[in-house]
Amino acid sequence: MTRIRETALLLRIQLCRLGGINSLLHGHDPRQKRRALGTLALCLMLVLMASGYSLMLAMMLADVGAMGMIPQVFVLALTALAFMSVMLKGPEMLFGGSDVSALRAMPVASGSIVASRMIALLAAEIVFAVLIGVPAAVVYGLHGGFAGGARLALALLLIPALPMAAALALGTLLARLTLSMRHRALLTAVLNVALFVAIMALCGVLTAAGLQGRLTKSVMLAMMGRFDRLLTGLYPPADWTAQAAAGSGGALALLAAVSLSALALMTLAATAGFARLADALGMAAPAARASARTGRPKSPLRALYGKEVRRFTSSTIYMMNASAGLLILAMATVAVCVMDLRPALALLDAVPAARGKLPGLLTLAAMLLAGMSGTTSCSISMEGRQMETLRAMPVRRRDWLGAKLLLQMTLSAPVFALCGAVLALRLGLSAAQGALLILAPVAYSLVMGVVGLALNLRFPRLDWEREVEAVKNGLSVLLTILTGMLVPLGIGAAWLLL
Repeated sequence: MTRIRETALLLRIQLCRLGGINSLLHGHDPRQKRRALGTLALCLMLVLMASGYSLMLAMMLADVGAMGMIPQVFVLALTALAFMSVMLKGPEMLFGGSDVSALRAMPVASGSIVASRMIALLAAEIVFAVLIGVPAAVVYGLHGGFAGGARLALALLLIPALPMAAALALGTLLARLTLSMRHRALLTAVLNVALFVAIMALCGVLTAAGLQGRLTKSVMLAMMGRFDRLLTGLYPPADWTAQAAAGSGGALALLAAVSLSALALMTLAATAGFARLADALGMAAPAARASARTGRPKSPLRALYGKEVRRFTSSTIYMMNASAGLLILAMATVAVCVMDLRPALALLDAVPAARGKLPGLLTLAAMLLAGMSGTTSCSISMEGRQMETLRAMPVRRRDWLGAKLLLQMTLSAPVFALCGAVLALRLGLSAAQGALLILAPVAYSLVMGVVGLALNLRFPRLDWEREVEAVKNGLSVLLTILTGMLVPLGIGAAWLLL
């Protein structure tokens, strides 16, 4: 009973930190409460968007006569989502955090610490499973009966446990093997980029097939049939989910037993090695960020810029979060270079108005990706509890903020310039159109960099225990991304309607 009470208390503390709930319930500062309410409102909007996309995908599968593929498709989606998210942040969430030393100094068992963190990770993945799986189960139930939809929903809630355990094991092993490497965050980021590129490439192939008229309804049904045959026997949880949705209670029990057993084994293994791994990761983090180099004196801006670069390259989550839009643009540019564009350009030539709008649409798309990519929206929050030390240093504010903005432009400007030039040459745009395709995204990235700094100054999150809280859960990050995406979309909608 003592272990259960310890686990429950630690879990409650972790859950209260999510989304500013603790500040909303117990804070006395009205500004903190307003920020917490704003964060929860934005999270609710994102929840509705995710559920809407899931519902549309399930309805599309049902409309084309592939309702039997709904369990397999959503099992695959939830498995990939759980694996990628936990692989990226799992080891840090399980063994890291500035509160590890304080917790280990308390009369709390390591098993309670690990169990509370495992439950918190699983709760986050179950929330995603609810958002994505329940709409699919509703569509499945409308076409195949209420009981089938309920069984599918229950099975989909069990799916994240197995990939979560596998991702934790692999991520922890990778972190342990790369502890002695100076740039271990870069290696982890490269592996995550490779996985991201593979998934986006698959989506791009399907999109290209649809644009060229090869992804008709009959072809889609045939492709779904081949995918069903490929998946059958290859990933047993997908088979068990489909069988459970069809009415097999044994398949549902087997899925639950395997998923929960994998999670229990991972919890036991993490408990056994918690002290060793927490010490190792805790000692490696300062080493990765250290910069005890001597040499000729540097200007304040140059020294602060070097500090920003080292912080950026030492955090896998920071790098991935700030580079997603740039990766998509680079992949799209490569795809345009290797694809046969003549069918698509011929279609545009048949509609002169559409061909004339192509440069503008490309520019707005690049601006949209620029709005998704930025470091400044969380760069101040990344200072954490060192902010008071920085404020006491004799450093001008413009140098400190300028170094953060310079990092964003160092990352984004070369990518937008190179990709814009390649796209302009490949599509035969005029010099003015090519210049607009290059300069507009670069300028917009600069503007959004300033907006991100302003919002992060207004809504900093300095009390984080893990970097993922500053990078993913800050109100300034959500506001900056939404603003950066909505402005190009609004401009495009107004331009097309005029």
